[in-house]
Amino acid sequence: MSNETNTTNTEVSQLMSEDGTQTLEVEIMLSVKQQLEIMPVNKQTPDYFSILKGVHKYLHKHCNHAIVSDLIDINPDKSMTISYCTICGNTL
Repeated sequence: MSNETNTTNTEVSQLMSEDGTQTLEVEIMLSVKQQLEIMPVNKQTPDYFSILKGVHKYLHKHCNHAIVSDLIDINPDKSMTISYCTICGNTL
């Protein structure tokens, strides 16, 4: 075996993104989420939806969340406060 660097799955998952805010693994999952969300919900099969749900769960657990709160309009007279991550988009 050569002395070249052999990267294990654990080492890859711990590599940081270019901006240093997320692991490479999280950056890749964010990209996967964006690609999967292109498919309209009414066209998603149960298996497809299950995969997307798994990506959401992974990001909920592993994203270095940047949480913001915002008011959304429910109707002209009523608003509701929501909190979500500006990185992965998941509501918390």
